[in-house]
Order: sequence, then C-alpha cells, then structure tokens
Amino acid sequence: GEDEPKQYIAEDEPFQIEYFDASESGGADGVLKWGQAEARRPLPLYDSPLFKFAVVRISEEESWFFAKVHHIISDGISMTILGNRITDIYLKLAKGETDLEPVQSSFTEHIQSELE
Repeated sequence: GEDEPKQYIAEDEPFQIEYFDASESGGADGVLKWGQAEARRPLPLYDSPLFKFAVVRISEEESWFFAKVHHIISDGISMTILGNRITDIYLKLAKGETDLEPVQSSFTEHIQSELE
C-alpha cells in the first residue's frame, strides 16, 4: 500500500562540484565554521542530490575537499572507498597523468545483475 516503504533508483543526473576561494575571507578558520554548519544542515530526501561536494581554496598552496553524503546512500566503508578513490585521482593528476580509469561498474548495474 501507500504507507509501505519503497525503494527507487533515481535517474543519473549531472552535478557540479562547488568551488570556493576562502583565501581572502577567513582562510581555514572560516572554512571550518562553514563546514561544520554545512554538515549540520540536512539533505532533503527527494528531488535533490543526496550528496554535496566542494573544493575550497585555503591559500595559494592549500585546498580542501568537502564531502557530505546522506547516510541513506553511504556507510563507513563506502566513504572510505570514496576517499581512497579521490586520493588516487589527486595523486595521479599531481604527477601529470590525465588518462584516468573510469569507474568500472555502478551499484545500479550490480543490483540489476543480482535480479537476473
């Protein structure tokens, strides 16, 4: 019935990684306050992404990556995998490598293969 929980998979939609330059407006302290406030702000379950990513420039030599992911689509292991993947991409780009391997499969593909 209508009152029963249902699972659905939304269509893939392009998203933007936000970029902020905080090097002249508070630097690290301002970014920490922003990140804490942003982490407390709930992500809506419907009609919007269940995640938010941002790159924040702290100074000429330093930038931070911000990731906020709703617990309904992630857990500790998936966040570790995401962090490792981002680190791997960063290190390759820092070495000048531009031929990055695409993600080989998706969770949606995994579920579809399980149903077959």
